[in-house]
Amino acid sequence: ETGNVTVDIHWAADETMLSANRDLFEVYVSTENDAMMPQFQNDGTNCFNSAYAEPNVMIVNTDMLKELGIEVNGYADLLQPELVGKIASADPASSSSAFCQLTNMLLAMGGYEDDAAWQYVQDLFVGQQVAITSGSSAVYKGVYNGEYAVGLTYEDPCVTLIKDGATNIKVVYPVEGTVFLPAQIGIVKNAKNVENAKAFVDFMLSEEAQRFLAENTTSRNVREVEYKNDVMTPLADIKLIYEDSDYVIAHTSELKEKVQDIMMDM
Repeated sequence: ETGNVTVDIHWAADETMLSANRDLFEVYVSTENDAMMPQFQNDGTNCFNSAYAEPNVMIVNTDMLKELGIEVNGYADLLQPELVGKIASADPASSSSAFCQLTNMLLAMGGYEDDAAWQYVQDLFVGQQVAITSGSSAVYKGVYNGEYAVGLTYEDPCVTLIKDGATNIKVVYPVEGTVFLPAQIGIVKNAKNVENAKAFVDFMLSEEAQRFLAENTTSRNVREVEYKNDVMTPLADIKLIYEDSDYVIAHTSELKEKVQDIMMDM
């Protein structure tokens, strides 16, 4: 409000969250850009550079699924009658992680404008009486604590629970396809330390930083080479599908309104 810029870097959030405020950031293409995986490269006009990737996942309580006598390997499995009232999600209209999960399931089940895909959303949220939690953390914590059998969420906190010793949960990458969304790093317009900001962006995308990130945390690197650690599922074992970020950014309001209309029937 004062016009004084007090920060240099914004790190990190999905581009669909930031797109409405592009005018607050400087266009900068990292010197490391050519080393990124093609889907995470800057096209030369973007003020955001991909810093790491975050896949949409399901977290399942393996003890509860065993008691129910079912398996969950993908979106279609969520419609099993045994799971009525036992699935949790944050609100796709207000939670960024839940919205990303919505666009993933639409893409995986037919497409953003596909009638069958939207019917699936209806059958899931309304037919399966999905519990809408107060926030994203209540989803994976609720599954871990045995409140729900399945949660629609994102990878990092789920793998962290397993890394910290949880033995009653499992991370599921939908067999229909998983979207890996980039978390962005951007330089704030009129930043006072712009050269240092550029250097920081370049460092975060460097081989040294990306390797450390992937091998020592529960985040995914975005360089062409996949770095690994013992707790992360290799990319080769996951069916990847690719979001049309331009479409999602252009239709975010429409998609949220449509899912809100569905959830009014819950």
